[in-house]
Amino acid sequence: MRSKSKKSNSNTTLTCSASNKNKTTIVKKTKSSETTKDSVENDDTASAQREVLENFNLELKWCLQQLECELSSKNCKNANKAEGMNRCYRILINPKNPMIKKRQAMRSYFGDYRQKMTEEAQKFNFGSTKTGND
Repeated sequence: MRSKSKKSNSNTTLTCSASNKNKTTIVKKTKSSETTKDSVENDDTASAQREVLENFNLELKWCLQQLECELSSKNCKNANKAEGMNRCYRILINPKNPMIKKRQAMRSYFGDYRQKMTEEAQKFNFGSTKTGND
């Protein structure tokens, strides 16, 4: 197996040839100042992602609580509505379902669930709560 390396100004290109297959890999060289900027941006991104995840978990718990109350009260006389509640509940409790699918189910069943959460918090005088609208 032969390998050769070509150097350019800011990139290093590695080319390997073996049995009629050519693979080319480009490796970028970074300066320490660029690395520092990237790490600061990554910290900001990570904290934003944590906040989004915390808000989502709060919204998910609220929706599950509402569904459990409706399912346990058995006031639903319409079979289609009961089936829709069960389907939504199964989607929300399944850890394999992605966040997007869960948000879609919450939106389709509850409508504007974030607004309903804030209205409920104001109704019971819980003060300010995190609902993602901030």
